[in-house]
Amino acid sequence: MGKQKSKPNVYLLFAIGTSLLVAAWLMRSFPLLIFAGLAPLFAISDHAEEDRIWNKLELVGVALAISLWAAHIFNTDFLIQSLIQCIALTLTFVTYTFARQNLGTRLGKLPLVLFWLALEYLFPKLRLHKEVSFLADSLVLKTDWYRWTIHTGYLGVSCWVLLTNLLFYHAIFQRGVQIPYLVLFCLAIAAPIVYSYTLDEQGIGRLAMESLYANSEASTVVYAERGEWIVRTATWVSGLIILFTIVKSNTRKK
Repeated sequence: MGKQKSKPNVYLLFAIGTSLLVAAWLMRSFPLLIFAGLAPLFAISDHAEEDRIWNKLELVGVALAISLWAAHIFNTDFLIQSLIQCIALTLTFVTYTFARQNLGTRLGKLPLVLFWLALEYLFPKLRLHKEVSFLADSLVLKTDWYRWTIHTGYLGVSCWVLLTNLLFYHAIFQRGVQIPYLVLFCLAIAAPIVYSYTLDEQGIGRLAMESLYANSEASTVVYAERGEWIVRTATWVSGLIILFTIVKSNTRKK
């Protein structure tokens, strides 16, 4: 039997993830690092043990708090709301860990992506969008990269960022360097950008999303009908996963 590879050092993952995320938020004119910054935090969640859901996830919370504060250029006026949002986002990691412990490691990391997207959907639905930073905001200076949001809605950009991070996690952190995943990672970044430049329409921006969920007129008829359908779908799927997890957890206790 081959020797099983040890997991990457959790503190190194924390340092790498925090550095990438802070740099991505501070360098919005060149935000490519956002496509990889969350991957080390995904890897930290692999350290959660069977009987300790919170094991090492406090590092995820600290990394998110620092990066969200960086999104506000470290303005102290936004420190409290950055901390509140980081707690909410860290709970998506806790929920994922709880689900993995009850449903098995075959669950993969996709539910973590869905839980994050579901939370981003709840922010505008609960009229909390003024207080938070969406992943999509990291690309606010690169609107030419996501004209395709006319099809997905603004938070389709958040989905894009999360999926590229998921691929980078598989390419680098899960079992060492995996070339096929690395190729997919590069394609996942490049293809939407290339497609965007083939479109003449302007994409959906944050203001259009806020306007829609404030019961105002949407920027397009299609967007008015669909809304943020990707994150809305993620919310429904997340609810089903959580419900099934709770049922499985109660069954195991009997």
